[in-house]
Order: sequence, then C-alpha cells, then structure tokens
Amino acid sequence: MPDPGERDAFLASVRSRLDLPDAVARDVLEELAGHLEDAAAELRAAGLSADDAERRAIGRLGDARALGTALARARRGRRQLLAAVGGGIRAVLAEGIRTWVFFALAFSLTAILALPAASIIRLLFGLRSTSSMLGGMPGSLATGGAVVGGFAYLGWILPVRVAGPAVRSVRGVRRAVALLGLVVGSAVLWFLVSVAMDPVLAIGLPLGPVAFALAALRAPERPTFRVGFVPAVVGAAVLFVPMTLLTLATATDARPDNWMADTSPIGDAPAATDVENTALGISWSGPDGRGWAEVTVDAGNAAATVATRLPTLRVEIWSVRIVNGVVRFGSAPLVAQLAPTEPVTTLDYSSPRLRDPVTTMTFVVGIAPDGRRVVLGENLKLVRTPPWTSTLADWWTGR
Repeated sequence: MPDPGERDAFLASVRSRLDLPDAVARDVLEELAGHLEDAAAELRAAGLSADDAERRAIGRLGDARALGTALARARRGRRQLLAAVGGGIRAVLAEGIRTWVFFALAFSLTAILALPAASIIRLLFGLRSTSSMLGGMPGSLATGGAVVGGFAYLGWILPVRVAGPAVRSVRGVRRAVALLGLVVGSAVLWFLVSVAMDPVLAIGLPLGPVAFALAALRAPERPTFRVGFVPAVVGAAVLFVPMTLLTLATATDARPDNWMADTSPIGDAPAATDVENTALGISWSGPDGRGWAEVTVDAGNAAATVATRLPTLRVEIWSVRIVNGVVRFGSAPLVAQLAPTEPVTTLDYSSPRLRDPVTTMTFVVGIAPDGRRVVLGENLKLVRTPPWTSTLADWWTGR
C-alpha cells in the first residue's frame, strides 16, 4: 500500500488555495482524490510500484497551490460575480433595515425607562421636577454609537452573505468586502448624508466605515448573532443604568418664574407715551424647520410719524444667558436684518446656524436718524439656534 501522507499533504496544499465554500471545497477535494486514486491504479497496472504510482499520479497534476487556484476559478464565472453583487446589495438593504430597527428599538426602550427613572430619583432627593431629552452631547454619543455599532454588525454579517452567491469562502471575500465597505460607506457619510452635525458626530460618524472594515476582516464563517426583538430588549436592559445616569447628568432645572431682561446692549426701551409703543402692531411668524422667519410691523395711522422718527427698522437675534434670573445679552447681535420703515414693514430673516447652538432672543429695533436704537418689540422666548445641518465634508472644510 502507498504511504497516504504524500497524497494528504498534496490535497491539503490544494485546499489552502481552494477559495470556495466549505461544502463545495469538500466536493472538489473528493473528486480530486478519486482522480488520483484512478490514475495511481492505472500506473500500478502498468507495472509501477505502489509508491512510484502514487508519486507519478501526483506529479502529473503539477503544483498543488496553482491547481487549487485553477480549480476555484473553474467553479466560478460571470454569473457568480453578478450573483455576488446582487446578493451583497440585498444583504446590505435587508440587514441595514434590520439593524436600524434593532438600534431604534433598543434606544427607544432605554429612553422610555431612563427618563422617568431619573425624575423619580430627583424627587426622592427632594429636587424639583425637571426635564431631560437626552439631547446635546449624550444624544450625539448615542447616535454615533448606533452608527458605529450598525456598521460593525453589517461588516460582521455581510461577508458570509456575499460568499455564498460568489461561490467563495468567507476568508476569500473578507478583504474585498472590507475595502469596498470602507470606501463606499465613507463616501456616503462624507459627501451624501446631511445630518444635524456637532463635534461629537463629526468625529464619531467617520468611525462607522472603519468599524465595518475591521469587523469584515474578522467575519466568521457562520455568524450566530442576529438582531431582533429579544436582543433589542437585552440591549435596552444593558443600557438602562448608563442612560439613566446620562439623563441625570443632563437634567435641566425649571426656568425662573420672573425674568428681568438687561436690554442695555439692545437699545433704549420706549416710554409708555411714545407713539411707536402705542400704535405699532408687531406680529411674528416662524421660524420654520429651516430657520426662516419673518416679523411684520404695522404702523397703522401713525405710519408717517413712525417713519419720520424711526426711518429704519431692524430685526435682531441676540445670544442670551440667564444669570440669577436676569437675561443677559451678548456683545453683538448674531443676525441683523434691516428694512426701511413703511406703513406695513415685513422683515425676513433666518436663525443663525452655528456649529455650537446657543440660546437666543429676537427683537425688533427702530433706528432714529441720529443712530439711536429703540426697542419696539421683543420676542421673549428662549430659543436654541437650529443645529448645524450638512455633510461631514462641509463640516471639516468649514463651509
């Protein structure tokens, strides 16, 4: 009997380059082993010894590694390539939707539990009722974590979904899937997706495609974890304590009941007898979701007098902060929209979009011929500037 070690070593070397799914690779190796056995039997019948026949049969097949590559290519073709592309697209859509639902459900369940828990804790310690919507940095951290986690999950699950239609092993498609996901994911996040950006998201979002690539390079042959309702509930339970602590850390106390406004940077408040204080009608509209708004000043029968005393009207948006119940204003307005005074004057303006949103108030100011500025109407509402919404590329290039 020939020594089986030489044949086993040859088949193992072929298998190392046989980039096919395990089941297909086993079939190919069984077929190759059968061919070797038949060839060796013919050579033994011709008078060669068992060992010589074995070596001669193996030698006819040439280099084992080259043979493995050729056999793998023979099992694949253009149809398999197209099937792999289609399977990959279907997998991205299916698993992407599944992942989004998973994280949305997990964070929703966590928020539902964390917000009332934080309120109960504050009440137990004798603190006033408060509110926290987990916005700002905690909200951005949660969003960034969901994006990175979602990309990592897709990278973990996608290679096996591509390997089957491509008639390749997971090991053979890892690098291609990782590189393609890194390039396409980065391009989409940097140039196509417009979100309410802040420094946390500007750093966290680009990590998503990187997490995808790293997970894809380590993707298993048979992933066992699948997102669904039960993992979402488990994830919410795990996140409950840290989310509750974040809610407590970002809690906002109730606003003071009686505010005093320091309007000295804005201008002089009109006296009660001034015509502009008694005759002007000021109505506000907006801002809408994009920050656009308008204010209308109706001078009525006093139009001529108002136009003479205050030939110019201006709507101004000022940054504010509350110090011991007093509204303090910034050193200069964030927005100043000018218009000549008419019987009915409409001033269109837009809320500033800052990388770091601030609290603001909006005023209508009349400007006298000598430059004196008079506060005509004030919109005493604390309003946060809209979040800076654009792409990662715009954020980092300062557009």
